[in-house]
Amino acid sequence: MSLDGNLQTILRTAKIAALLLLIGDTSRGDTLHGDAEVQQTKATLFYQMQDYKNAMAAVKSILAADSGNIPALELLALCLQRQKDETGAATTYRRLIEIGKEPLKHSYRFELATILFHQKKHAEARPLFADSAQGGFNPGVSRFFMGLIDFENKQWSVGFAAITKPPRKTRRLPETRARRAPPGQ
Repeated sequence: MSLDGNLQTILRTAKIAALLLLIGDTSRGDTLHGDAEVQQTKATLFYQMQDYKNAMAAVKSILAADSGNIPALELLALCLQRQKDETGAATTYRRLIEIGKEPLKHSYRFELATILFHQKKHAEARPLFADSAQGGFNPGVSRFFMGLIDFENKQWSVGFAAITKPPRKTRRLPETRARRAPPGQ
């Protein structure tokens, strides 16, 4: 890393530390300690600093008060993955699939499928990848993993079809006046 890169990292860390000081130290019993939004912010900052132990402590304090807090569960799953706890992350993604809203469930299914794939649980992973592809979340990568699973099962034509299937057409956003106007007008 260059000197500029090191300096940027130091400045970013200093900014995060300053934000943590502004939010307050929960060990002192600050009045903001119980506020879920503050705890979520702290957890996110700790996660960004790669301090997964403190990030998980903040997340767990949120989940103690609200076990269905989606952002806290998402961050918990990420922390568990970073700490190589695939079993814990898989359990958390299953909980998110259970309680989350449908558009986001595709991403949770994808994340769970990748964990299951690494655990060689391909029979469980493939339908989750298929759902992710169908739902438009990482469809190319999902189909690639599906093809790998099919190839491993010696289902050559199914695997080839999964990998080579053209991407699903996405809905085009309507043109806005700003997008249609020539530059400078």
